Amino acid sequence: MNNKKTDTIRVDKDSFRFNVDIYIFKERENYISYCPSLDICSSGVDFNDALKNFYEAFELYADYWVENGTLEEDLVAHGWKVVAHTAKPPCPQTLLDRPMFNELLSGDTGFERVVSPVRIAAR
Repeated sequence: MNNKKTDTIRVDKDSFRFNVDIYIFKERENYISYCPSLDICSSGVDFNDALKNFYEAFELYADYWVENGTLEEDLVAHGWKVVAHTAKPPCPQTLLDRPMFNELLSGDTGFERVVSPVRIAAR
């Protein structure tokens, strides 16, 4: 596993900017997309479909915390450290304690890691 931390969240006056790691792997006939630092996953019939569906799931998640004002609370619940408009991701060991991520890395399933920048307008 590449231990370089790429997951970041920056909160500006008018937007939230995310850089998150997404792992995409094939399981039986479907592709699974998984972001361990936010514990969000989705699936699709191919790589691109799984990635597109991940973005849709992420957007629903983001819409919820923007509407309810729970971003910081949700991030802390997922192991993030929030300081001065920046959120730092959970440490690698915390992520390895998540069964789905641990199984992915320790198994023989091939995966591709995508570092994805996302920007969401604050409301």
